[in-house]
Amino acid sequence: MDTSIVSEHLENPRTKAGVRFMINKKLIDPEEIKTYELIPGRAMVLEIKWLKTNTVSILNIYTPNERSAHAHYWADNIIKRCMLHIKTPDIVLGDFNITEDAIDRMPPKLDNEKVIDALRETKQDWDLVDIWRKANPTKKAFMYRAQTHSGCIQARLDRIYVNKCYSQTTMSD
Repeated sequence: MDTSIVSEHLENPRTKAGVRFMINKKLIDPEEIKTYELIPGRAMVLEIKWLKTNTVSILNIYTPNERSAHAHYWADNIIKRCMLHIKTPDIVLGDFNITEDAIDRMPPKLDNEKVIDALRETKQDWDLVDIWRKANPTKKAFMYRAQTHSGCIQARLDRIYVNKCYSQTTMSD
């Protein structure tokens, strides 16, 4: 009953990057879906008809591991989206490969300021909010764990941002 929509990394599709949407055909008619590959293996937009009258735009991302590439990554996404005349995404989700706030990393520390600024500018331009963090301002939840020579590290790298107009329906500002 499900269908998969995939964007693979061009050079190494089996082991490097990649984004995927899984669609439940009982809930969403595949004929009502449009997809746009912005950056192969790194960014793909899915537009779906919702409640027969609305269109929802979802950007699924996998940002580069290299922090120095983040500013270019966000700029490339914006340029490609504009070139394809795709509306600003209502939802942005995926692996951001950075943390915005020290609380999202253990041991706590800030990530690279330039990288954080690039993400925050994009969020501001697109009017996005992390409603999980908004609802849980002091909670810690880590999806990434690794053992290093100095000990265990943990981070909340995977996130879902939604347009502020949608966050109004789930909580007040």
